[in-house]
Amino acid sequence: MQGAITLTALLPLVGSLDSRPATAAWPSDPALNLPVCAAVGAQWRPHLVSDGAGGAIVVWQDGRNGTDSDVYAQHVLASGETDPVWPVDGLAICEASGDQGEPELVPDDAGGAIVLWQDRRDGTRSDIYALRVLASGGVDPSWPADGLAVCTAPNDQVLPNAAPDGAGGALVLWCDFRTGTASIYGQHALASGSTDPAWPASGLAVCTVNGTYGAGGAIVTWDDARTGTNWGIYASHVLASGTADPAWPAGGLALCTTDSSRYQPRIAADGAGGGIVAWYDLRAGTEFDVYTQHVTRSGVVDPAWPPLGVATSVAPSDQYEPQAIADGVGGAIVLWQDYRTGWDEPDIYAQRVDLSGTLGGTVSAPLKAPTSGAWFAPPLPNPAREGTQLRFRQPRAGRARLAILDASGREVRVLADGERGAGEHTERWDLGDSRGRAVATGVYFARLDCADGRLMRAVVVMR
Repeated sequence: MQGAITLTALLPLVGSLDSRPATAAWPSDPALNLPVCAAVGAQWRPHLVSDGAGGAIVVWQDGRNGTDSDVYAQHVLASGETDPVWPVDGLAICEASGDQGEPELVPDDAGGAIVLWQDRRDGTRSDIYALRVLASGGVDPSWPADGLAVCTAPNDQVLPNAAPDGAGGALVLWCDFRTGTASIYGQHALASGSTDPAWPASGLAVCTVNGTYGAGGAIVTWDDARTGTNWGIYASHVLASGTADPAWPAGGLALCTTDSSRYQPRIAADGAGGGIVAWYDLRAGTEFDVYTQHVTRSGVVDPAWPPLGVATSVAPSDQYEPQAIADGVGGAIVLWQDYRTGWDEPDIYAQRVDLSGTLGGTVSAPLKAPTSGAWFAPPLPNPAREGTQLRFRQPRAGRARLAILDASGREVRVLADGERGAGEHTERWDLGDSRGRAVATGVYFARLDCADGRLMRAVVVMR
């Protein structure tokens, strides 16, 4: 079977993948696409992250060898072509025996990425491996060939997830069956190509209660079937030292465990070490709704909030797969896929919930910048319909670059790029891209690179 990974592209491609002219651009015809990989066999399960320059690093599961699956990667440039210094049809990340699959990746802050996958090279079980791919189109030679063994504990380790650690490495989480039932474990993969010696060698047990599944966030949150009948929402706190926070309940803090099911929690930081968690919930019996709950830094459910969460959307029909971002003043903006107007044409809706658990309101009071260090104020207004103000402070003179990225990490607009003096500066985003076109409804990120490092803010665009 012939398979291919494609990205929606925008002018007809000229020639083959390795013979297109350097001036190639994304086609404007939506029926034409950029072939990232057109090798023999099947290519599937693609994922991508930003390369920090308007392009993306893409990984996928690849069956070109005809016997088992491997992991490959490719670099797509902002110009709308695959990187000519990378191999045509992709760079082999791992071609070890057995299947390598379910790849994920996180950016390494140097134009490359750390790729993760579940690996069956030993022939009897799945383990978790990782490897750094460089922006230059090769794998990092300081990492073990065919990948760093993140976890090779007994039985299966599957479905890796990760977040950047801010130092070129990654915090890795996975679903673990070493005890015979599903648990959540984590490990810290360093940029040097080794696991963190401060963390347990076989991974930190984030939650080992029977029935847990899936994970995400700095405070880890997951949906959990430990009762055997319904799925609940739980959370736990993992310390940077590689241990579970002893202030939090062993096995996770229960955020919502009523006699119905709820799924796919997402968390936004509250600015005080806790977080606001959003999920979709079947308590109405036949339709999914969106609920939120506040978990404090100390590991308790906020007593000011309803014990089973705030009903954030209970509109007719189903509301699915919410995303949550911080609003900058302790609350969160929640975005979800909504079917209230019918199943043929789902829409995107959003709602704000403040730190007290109240819906609505505005974030209108400008925050005072600290007296030292870099600072990036919450965008105002947020959500935005016509434009938003982006205010930042840098402690000393130097280059400041302010760019807007979409949810996939693709750079869509540069608002500032040049020398700026010490102190506060303000830019306004008119919600347009680099070609002057209005961006679509969704979540975007304002990324500031200045004299004191990198800062990010999320912006919800509502049309």
